[in-house]
Amino acid sequence: MPELNVSRSRGSEAKPAGLFKDYRFWAVLVSIFVVLAIVLVNLYRLEGNPVGKPLKSTELRVDIPSAPATVELGVIVSYTEDAAEGAGWNLLGEGANVARWRIGLSGKTVNLRVVSDKGTNKGAEAAVAKLKADGVSGIVALTRGAHAQDLAQATSKAGIPTIFPYASPFPNSPKDVWTMGPSVDEINSLVARGMLTFKCDNPVVVRKEGASSLGVKGANVSYAAGGESQAAQQVTQILSGTKSGCVVASADSQSLANLVSALRGQGVNEGIIASADAVNPLFAKTLAKDASSTGQLLAIAKPSVEMTSLQRDSQGIVAGVYKQATMLMSRDGDLKSLDGTTPFAQVASEADSSSHDAVVALVTAVARAGSADSQKVAQTLKAMKLESKDNIVDGPLDFVNSGIVNWSNRALVHATSSNEKLFWFLGE
Repeated sequence: MPELNVSRSRGSEAKPAGLFKDYRFWAVLVSIFVVLAIVLVNLYRLEGNPVGKPLKSTELRVDIPSAPATVELGVIVSYTEDAAEGAGWNLLGEGANVARWRIGLSGKTVNLRVVSDKGTNKGAEAAVAKLKADGVSGIVALTRGAHAQDLAQATSKAGIPTIFPYASPFPNSPKDVWTMGPSVDEINSLVARGMLTFKCDNPVVVRKEGASSLGVKGANVSYAAGGESQAAQQVTQILSGTKSGCVVASADSQSLANLVSALRGQGVNEGIIASADAVNPLFAKTLAKDASSTGQLLAIAKPSVEMTSLQRDSQGIVAGVYKQATMLMSRDGDLKSLDGTTPFAQVASEADSSSHDAVVALVTAVARAGSADSQKVAQTLKAMKLESKDNIVDGPLDFVNSGIVNWSNRALVHATSSNEKLFWFLGE
């Protein structure tokens, strides 16, 4: 690669922006708002509840009519060092743990059998074989990456209905496999809306080798593993002669975090639109320590449940109950993480509502099927539509389609940080 002719960072050449135009100012301001909002939503739980009054167990519990005394489900995670093949998504899966606890309040038991696919194709086949032998009625797959396609094929072949809370629809839509992430067309539409938000006419697409361009045409910078700093320099050069520019970034969670940090370090103040990997906790742990890095940052994701709980509608109420359940669990020193290796209190902040909803959906399907047989559960799922009244936190789920979440009317989410945690919220 030819030597880059960059002697100084862009930040050292640019004139200081006015206070109200500097993304750092707004990032810190929004962070303060988030802290205040979260404090208030935890004081004023639901309309009609006095300040500080804890919710009753009847409000916290998930009572699924006709559910059997015990339901066996599988949970597939990817314990690997490779962020491109599923590392970190298991932390968001602690929401499945919250669902298990809440259903348990109704007197029913949900056993979650956790197996790692190691982020490989062979590991995926072995994990599915293990859960097939265990007789699970359904699987929640907490992973993404290239190997996830083989995992989906393996669960389909095994006849076990599987929900991927953090993956987008797979090519050829394997039978009895559902995903909660946006499709390629929905991603392209979301990114286009993000460019409108930033008033961006000249995007620079920067992506790790093998990552998607997110449907954007423009100047393109690709880089190999470990090449984030050099890629940021190239982006800086391109933007220095560009008006109405922005950055569209696509990489795995760890690489994406390093890239965003490098771009900000180079003085890139333009808006950044990030791939869905930005919601992986591995991304957040790197960037959340520096609030200024999150300014002017959009991602393809849903709002954090903390933000949803601020809504004064049925979805906001359900999200508020979910957060209260998570808080109460974190105060119980006897409760463990999903895999039983860590106190739940240490991972509670990562517990995500999408994995919670996946477990609620599968247990509901078992109940409506009147059988623990995985194929009967799959047939029941195909006709199911669930919403907030069914204890679904993230909004309607439609299992008639392989992609069970409708992203067509959604917008990209903005990032802010508080206490070394990233929060994602809707906003123009």
